Amino acid sequence: MDEKMSHGIEWILSFFRNAKILAGMAGADLEEAEGGMQDILHALEFEEWPYHDQAKLAKELKRTRRARRKAKNDLEVLGLITEWATANDKAIKSLEKLLGQVRRTEKLQKNRTYNRRTDAIQRALGEEIERRTQ
Repeated sequence: MDEKMSHGIEWILSFFRNAKILAGMAGADLEEAEGGMQDILHALEFEEWPYHDQAKLAKELKRTRRARRKAKNDLEVLGLITEWATANDKAIKSLEKLLGQVRRTEKLQKNRTYNRRTDAIQRALGEEIERRTQ
């Protein structure tokens, strides 16, 4: 197998770390969208706007609500993932330990050499083997 096994473990750990980061970003996006919605709604409620400006505000409200929905959907899924990761912290720590062990083993395998135990090759090939090793 050409690909290192450690890459799969790295991907899993990265997935859980990134889920926490993305959940924070989705929360910030949600707050931003809710604030934008309130700004637009209050502007429409308390100020007089020409017809075309009202249409522009309505389009922006639609865009903002879609952004809010996306942030809420993302946060809902990412919340489940981060809750699982938090509740299973021992499993995550165990994966981190496993990653270290696998990396060490891969490094040893990459630098593996063989030391001959007998002179069987020397006996079979005689002088030929001596010329090859020089």
